[in-house]
Amino acid sequence: MILNLKEGLNENLYLGDHNAPKEDKFDAILCVMSDDIPYEIPKKGLFFRMAVPDGHGFEPKYMRLAVNWLQQVHLVNESKTLIHCWSGFSRSVTVASLYISKLTNTDFKSVMCGMLERRRAIAPDHEKHLGPKPGVLENAEKYIRGEY
Repeated sequence: MILNLKEGLNENLYLGDHNAPKEDKFDAILCVMSDDIPYEIPKKGLFFRMAVPDGHGFEPKYMRLAVNWLQQVHLVNESKTLIHCWSGFSRSVTVASLYISKLTNTDFKSVMCGMLERRRAIAPDHEKHLGPKPGVLENAEKYIRGEY
């Protein structure tokens, strides 16, 4: 399932799981997962894969890289952009929340809560609705403080 993120931005930002790229409707894809890619890498558009693990392994330096890439591709180029991880629960939600909070100058946790309210199927911990994995939220807070 793909969620269109209209959080004060244009409607060209999407969040999904590993099946979302198969829809072939995106100009740019940010793949944030350490698993094998279960689809053919698109021949058109931009594709950026960050092979990072979930939890504590998703370090602030990787979050910074992902947000910077999104700023260039989505904001500057106005590309129809998909952010996805394996299940669409943790890394992709975190990156999308960091990106949106940076652009809108909104609190990261508020943005994440807004996403969770709009789509209960998304919860960054695979135990739906309990909150982010400990390492992910801690590292996101470090990223926000500039500790990378």
